[in-house]
Amino acid sequence: KLRKEEKRTRMSIKPRLTYFDGRGRAEPIRMIFAEAGVEYDDHRIQRETWASMKSTMPFGQLPVLHIDGVDIAQSMAALRYAARKYDLMPTDPIQAGTCDMISEAIEDITVQLSRLTHNPNATDAEKAKYKDETLPTWLRYFDALLGSKQYLVGDSCTYADIALFNFLHDSIHHPEVLETFPRLVDFKNRMAARPKLAAWLASRPVSQF
Repeated sequence: KLRKEEKRTRMSIKPRLTYFDGRGRAEPIRMIFAEAGVEYDDHRIQRETWASMKSTMPFGQLPVLHIDGVDIAQSMAALRYAARKYDLMPTDPIQAGTCDMISEAIEDITVQLSRLTHNPNATDAEKAKYKDETLPTWLRYFDALLGSKQYLVGDSCTYADIALFNFLHDSIHHPEVLETFPRLVDFKNRMAARPKLAAWLASRPVSQF
């Protein structure tokens, strides 16, 4: 077991989030820090320096969250760790499991979109199917989960809300499709108006992705 002094030292070190100079998979984690009002080192690296760093990272991937003396790789693991640490994960196991369910669903649609947008050989038919079938299907799922509630789970903001907000605000690619779901539009606007999130959105670096 860690000695108390060593544990306190590790806990007091400012977290560092390492990712490329873009939003991508790190942005929901940055939003967790913003909503929680936590100072951290937003360590953005250039792609030309990545080759020399890759072997030092767990699984050779980014993002990596260095926090409490450990490196947490895998974006969803880092997101959940930060959510638990900064009280954006419900303590009730059923509510926590529901948050995990929603965040993993958002990850599914994000992966589908990423494969499409990063594939130079993607056909017009594939792009049209995403816009006309895949995206509306997932938005219907999220709309049903939200219903008339203010938050997805419980009566306060959780990391599931932040994950969905990030997708709707930054990653959806077809805002005209979102406009056909007024409850999701209202949700996105409510989240964007939260003071700490609004401050982050206004001040975050401009990036190409």
